[in-house]
Amino acid sequence: MSQLRARALILCLSLALLAGAIFNGISVSAGGPELGLPPATLLIAVIAGALALYFGSQVAKFQDRDRRSQVPNMTPIFAARVAIFAQACALSGVLIAGWHVAITGFQLTLLSARGSWEPVLFAVLGIVTGIILLVCGLIAENMCKIPPQDGDDASDPGTPAPRTDTGYARNDSSRP
Repeated sequence: MSQLRARALILCLSLALLAGAIFNGISVSAGGPELGLPPATLLIAVIAGALALYFGSQVAKFQDRDRRSQVPNMTPIFAARVAIFAQACALSGVLIAGWHVAITGFQLTLLSARGSWEPVLFAVLGIVTGIILLVCGLIAENMCKIPPQDGDDASDPGTPAPRTDTGYARNDSSRP
């Protein structure tokens, strides 16, 4: 599984910013509300980031042979699921932050007409929550890296291991 790239995160941020601006503009012009996330949802996002960090630390313990006994229920499949969960947290954090950047810009344009900073502060809270979720996801994903094993070529981690054609599914081209 490959790591998240900065290019993918920037693309998601740009799409969330664009979508937030467009959909919020449509909603407000049609007489609807501004489309920010409620504070309870933002709290749940922070809890998800904390869970990603916790499970990422468990995977890091599992990778260390000396501390592997501290996490007896950890398996390689569960570790892979934690890595995917960490990536999902990072991408969700980028989407939340981008959406709320658009909402913050909209709220700042209405600040002189409203005279209240409360909507702006809630939008900034959404940005901060998105950044927290992004950072937690990236840290947890880095905790889930599998170091090269003894005898692996660490110079090029992208090359697959040499294939051994033994066993019942051997491709034997010499047989007719």
